[in-house]
Amino acid sequence: MFVVFVNGEEVSSHSEEKEAVENAVNAKFDNPNAEVYYQIDSKIKVDVSGVSAPQPEPESDVAVESIQLVGQDFVEGDDITVQMVVQNIGETDLGSFSYTLRLGTDLQIEGSIDSLVVGDQVVLEHTFLSVPAGEHVVEGIADSNNAIAEPITTNNKKAIMLTVAEASTPTPEPEPVGDFLTVSDGKLMSNGAEFRFNGTNAYYLPNYQIIDE
Repeated sequence: MFVVFVNGEEVSSHSEEKEAVENAVNAKFDNPNAEVYYQIDSKIKVDVSGVSAPQPEPESDVAVESIQLVGQDFVEGDDITVQMVVQNIGETDLGSFSYTLRLGTDLQIEGSIDSLVVGDQVVLEHTFLSVPAGEHVVEGIADSNNAIAEPITTNNKKAIMLTVAEASTPTPEPEPVGDFLTVSDGKLMSNGAEFRFNGTNAYYLPNYQIIDE
């Protein structure tokens, strides 16, 4: 049996020496001025004063810092560019990992970042073509294939809303209306020229002016 003592008081007991050593070292780390040791079978006293406390492993962490649209006031059929900023906010340099940019439920692209050292960031950009009208969720995801061992992953994605308006229907041009026929010297005139009927003498003039009587 391995028993750990702090300032002469028993704090834990262990069946394996490795566990006793780890517990004693951690106790010394928490109480640097205390006398910490463990005892083997109540006979052998082992002081851990000169043993360093274990250091935590550095943690990796990649985050989507921002996602935004290039431009505004979009209309259906527009090509829309999305920008995403990915940053290494962890304690280790990162190797290759994937990312995803998604617009709505049907438009999506995937890519990869070769490497990203601690503190650095990269700006990713993609243009989605002929975006339909409606409300769309635009989402960016870093490490979309979960290649990086991270303590938290909630900062690996961000999303914003995009509104694309319907295209307006152009108003048709009105059909041109011809000039009124006029009577001059007993002749029908149109735009200064004599107006002649082709093959018939029947006509109807709802509007006319008499210039010379």
